[in-house]
Amino acid sequence: MKLAPYPKYRPSGIEWLGEVPEHWEVKRLRVSSARPVGGAWGRDPDGRNDVVCVRVADFARESLSVVDDPPTIRAIEPRARTGRLLRRGDLLIEKSGGGEKQVVGAVVMFDSDADAVCSNFIARLPMAHGSSSRFCLYVHAAAYRGRLTVPSIKQTTGIQNLDLTSYLNLRWCFPPYAEQCEIGSYLDREMSKLEAVVRKQQTLIERLREKRSALITETVTCGLPPDAARAAGLDPQPPLTPSGIEWLGDIPAHWEIKRLANLLRSTEDKVEAGENTKLPYIGMEQVESGTGQLLEIDPTFTPSGVSNRFAAGDILYGKLRPYLAKACCVDFDGLSSSELLALRAARHMDRRFLLYQLLADGFVGLMDACSYGTKMPRTSWDIVRAFVVGVPAPEEQQAIADYLDRETARLDALTAKIETAIERLREYRSALITAAVTGKVDVRSARRPAPADEG
Repeated sequence: MKLAPYPKYRPSGIEWLGEVPEHWEVKRLRVSSARPVGGAWGRDPDGRNDVVCVRVADFARESLSVVDDPPTIRAIEPRARTGRLLRRGDLLIEKSGGGEKQVVGAVVMFDSDADAVCSNFIARLPMAHGSSSRFCLYVHAAAYRGRLTVPSIKQTTGIQNLDLTSYLNLRWCFPPYAEQCEIGSYLDREMSKLEAVVRKQQTLIERLREKRSALITETVTCGLPPDAARAAGLDPQPPLTPSGIEWLGDIPAHWEIKRLANLLRSTEDKVEAGENTKLPYIGMEQVESGTGQLLEIDPTFTPSGVSNRFAAGDILYGKLRPYLAKACCVDFDGLSSSELLALRAARHMDRRFLLYQLLADGFVGLMDACSYGTKMPRTSWDIVRAFVVGVPAPEEQQAIADYLDRETARLDALTAKIETAIERLREYRSALITAAVTGKVDVRSARRPAPADEG
């Protein structure tokens, strides 16, 4: 249903806000809440003074709520809890944190009756009398999405700090309390509907990714499906034989079992990167997890320290956290993070076929199981080179790689289409919140009966 505007508007006197409904009042944000109360971090749990402590990491920014599962427990003495214990309906504002891609200042609602405080990176905003917590939550969400927090951000030592006094001095428009409650309830209902749609779309994406992964694993261990094999001039029903390798299982009888050391070699070409190095640089973050895709790189980035040199035609394989399955083919000379192995395929091997072998579920699981280190698990070339894979003749390698290129591209296109739909839903969500809490639409029109047809 298309929402109607309010019957009458007047100038707000605020450039970005424009006109507001005639009966709404322009006030400072600070009037909607009592004085902000800083959080506390306390000490490690001691069994006597333990209490739940909400962290910024517990902020669910899409649902504007706290999700602390499992909760963080800290020891905070009773006197330090005075004024800090959270109450259902309190708003929590991130006052320190943020980063290059996500500015500080997000606000969520505490919606629990459990005893809890917030960390020292958060401030508690108890609601003032006559202010609806749900309406004000959406006001802060609109301010954050509109980057109205940015002028109040102070940057210090890499951490952004929000000047709460400055931010809460921002002017906004407020309807009467009853109307605030109605707007909050309307937005709650609409956000719930949109979130349900987004969850369904995200489930579809997960299934497509699972299908993609299973397709790669099945094809590089069992060969092409009959129709694709027939189209490539190959035997559509080759006999299978046990490989003797648990993760490979049965493989086509005409395939050979070979160690990766015989199919790939690590270039081990390291250079001291610096401003005199003009080659493009690839970091771990530029390799997409599980897809074999290279993401956009920054051609102006200048690395420092030791980097690996790679050449066009190489495969880059991430040895840090191997469960992330970060690997890709490169078609240009460049430098990479030392966490990426530069691997060069033997002449009789199709590098795309080898890439898909490195992305197969069984291989990824083996690399994860053989990684070393607890907090930052890694694998190494010495570990990778010892594992075996099934290898067909070059022409079949190419046919398998061509087939997987086509099929994964099709699945990726479907995934991208759904991701675009989700992004549009989120943009609509943000626009609806802003329109409702600035009075650009009258949500009360959603409950008015449609006029009867005349005649």
